[in-house]
Amino acid sequence: MLGYLALSALVALPCYAYYYWLNNIKPFFDAQVKLENSKLGQVSDKKKKGTCIIIGGSIGGITTALNACFHFENVILFEKKRYETNKSTAPQGTQTHIFLLRCITIFKKLFGGYLNIDFINEIEKMGAFKILIENTDYAAIDGKSDKLCGLIEGQTICPPGYQMTRYQIESYIRDLIMNINKNSSSLIGKSSTSTNVNTNNNSNSNNSSNNSSTIDENSSPLGKIQFRDDQTVSGLIFEKVQTQDSKIIHRVKGVKLQEGEQVYGDLVIDCSGLTTQTPIWVEEEFSKDSNRKFEMEKSKIILTTTYTSAIYKLKDPNMQDGFFKKDGKTPVWAYIGNVGFPTKSGMIYYRVSQDKGMFIIGETGSKNPECVKIKNHEDCIDYLSKVSPDISEKTKLFFEHCDLEQGPVIDWSNYKKDGTVLNHWEKITQYKDENGNQHVLENFLALGDSVGSLNPVYGQGVTCMTECQLILDEILRRDVSTIDYKTFEEFQTRVYRIYIPPYIMATMVDLQLDAKGGNWWFKKFLLPILGPNVKRTILASKIDPFVRCHFNKVQGMCEGYLYQMFDRKYQSRTKNPQPNW
Repeated sequence: MLGYLALSALVALPCYAYYYWLNNIKPFFDAQVKLENSKLGQVSDKKKKGTCIIIGGSIGGITTALNACFHFENVILFEKKRYETNKSTAPQGTQTHIFLLRCITIFKKLFGGYLNIDFINEIEKMGAFKILIENTDYAAIDGKSDKLCGLIEGQTICPPGYQMTRYQIESYIRDLIMNINKNSSSLIGKSSTSTNVNTNNNSNSNNSSNNSSTIDENSSPLGKIQFRDDQTVSGLIFEKVQTQDSKIIHRVKGVKLQEGEQVYGDLVIDCSGLTTQTPIWVEEEFSKDSNRKFEMEKSKIILTTTYTSAIYKLKDPNMQDGFFKKDGKTPVWAYIGNVGFPTKSGMIYYRVSQDKGMFIIGETGSKNPECVKIKNHEDCIDYLSKVSPDISEKTKLFFEHCDLEQGPVIDWSNYKKDGTVLNHWEKITQYKDENGNQHVLENFLALGDSVGSLNPVYGQGVTCMTECQLILDEILRRDVSTIDYKTFEEFQTRVYRIYIPPYIMATMVDLQLDAKGGNWWFKKFLLPILGPNVKRTILASKIDPFVRCHFNKVQGMCEGYLYQMFDRKYQSRTKNPQPNW
């Protein structure tokens, strides 16, 4: 009998493992679009659709607008704030975008196809600063510098990323779009710079800096993009259709504006960020004429984090020696200092562009954070001296290179984030009312922060957003006239799978900081297993170059996190770090 049970277990376990892989792990890898198969940035061979409406005008919205103009005759983007020179519309607009390798590669594909623009060349001209891992000093555990001491050499080990201020990249894309539509009277709010775009595929010039031709709007295969800033979307326009198979289709026909105007379109895409109101509008629509109130499922971790930041001009934009030298020879351009792990206070300063440096302090969990009292660099040093003398001394080295007489380019300001949120748009189609009718959405999609609001650390948000662009482009190239509920569910499920690995990573850190939220299984089972592994990995990354490179190389986000979980060599080195390869 025992032998029979043992034999059954030997057969059943591999079968269950394969079933679990097939249904729970493999779909995360399949959610991503392989870059070599993507036609992102190329003119669609399908007939252009009508009008696409986009809600939200920061990096997610304007990138989606650029993507959508390859597929729609008209794209209308609504942004509730007024576009201003040298300002981002995002709440955390004073912070920067970090472009990891995967993110850069997707942007290169979007800009480098029909538009024939060298994305890296363009952002380098704007002053984007190249991130090299050997030029970064981590003090993430004990307040002291890491022990790598120059062991990491060369860009081939860990490919470089780029960082730049939000307003720089957002202004650039807006200007690019305005140039595409330069003769359209519908555009408003010209930005601070002007970009000439060569969209002629027969051009002999490969350098975007020499692009001087403009686009003839009558011959351009790209749709027109209309910016409507300083206009708040206050609701969605729905058309309700009852089908014979007990489905109630809520077809989104357009948007309502606060001023009373109604604007109709063939597809509405929500890119409105962490303050998105669309889940509320969908909940109200689904709950109409029903005794059962619909509530969208959300995964939410409540943990208030306050960020205080400022950007200074550097005295010498051509300096090569770094803010200090880590090992006597390696210039350090980015310093990350936390006290303990998990930590309730930390800071980072780094070169965000060729001529600018940025300082950020984060304080977690406090109802009355002390960091909001910082009004100048002296306040900053005094604050840090109470937290860690070592970090305070390193900070003085940073400020020595800043033009303090001129003062900050962007003054000390505060940004508060109340947690990490994941809106489960993919589960909407599971809702049934008291009569058994299934409620579904059509002609609507959500991406970016309106799906997942992640902590603004290490480029997760913008990388996930660009991953979504690949999926969006793939779906819009299909020969369909509408986004039906099955396509909506497919899109939102794939987007969810893009966001869930970095969300879990962020949640593991938040829950160790006494955050509220998270289900029982995650807190009681998964967190005790994975939490110590994260801490062990961070400790090992201070000593072992192999662990450091792989820990930082979350270039594909989903793949980056999942592969590390199954990489035996990586897991072994986190347990027994070695100061060599």
